[in-house]
Amino acid sequence: SIVRDRLVLVASSVEAMQYLAYGGFEFFIVIYADSVGIDLGWIVLITGAQLLTVIFAKPILGRMSDNKGRDRLISGGCAVGGLALLVMPLTQDPIVLIFLSVVFGLGFAAVTSSTAALVSDLCTGSGSGSAMGFLSTVMDVGQASGPIIVGGVAATALGYLGGFGAMGVGLLSASAIFALAFMRPGTETRTSSARR
Repeated sequence: SIVRDRLVLVASSVEAMQYLAYGGFEFFIVIYADSVGIDLGWIVLITGAQLLTVIFAKPILGRMSDNKGRDRLISGGCAVGGLALLVMPLTQDPIVLIFLSVVFGLGFAAVTSSTAALVSDLCTGSGSGSAMGFLSTVMDVGQASGPIIVGGVAATALGYLGGFGAMGVGLLSASAIFALAFMRPGTETRTSSARR
């Protein structure tokens, strides 16, 4: 249906934005931390904290998505990750950056553990294969384009503040768009049975 296709497009776009931010974060957090004089050991802890958070949080958040619903988890994950990215260039404290890296990892895990399942819920039947293929494509494009887009912004006078800010604003915008698309009363009834 038209509504289903629109919702699949929104969910896929949110996934793409999340992976764009993830790709940008992975690339630029190391460069940023090094540029402000943070030791290599701390940089390893900052990046490792995010990776471990995703590894351990995804199964838990995936189960929460099955039991409690996917909509708020996806929207909230984008918002949490976006806020963490906005704060990152404002601090040079490695401990604070580790904390923000964990927060971003939680947001990433919340979104990515739920969007594929949501698309599958929306596309039960013959259209599920093509929808999942489309989701996978936009995910790959998002992650690959992250360093390029964020690098372009960071290369301007805005610097790292603009680079991290662009990712943060992008995730916050994705959160708002997703909420508007999925949390209206009419849409809620269409997806509630799949989210129970």
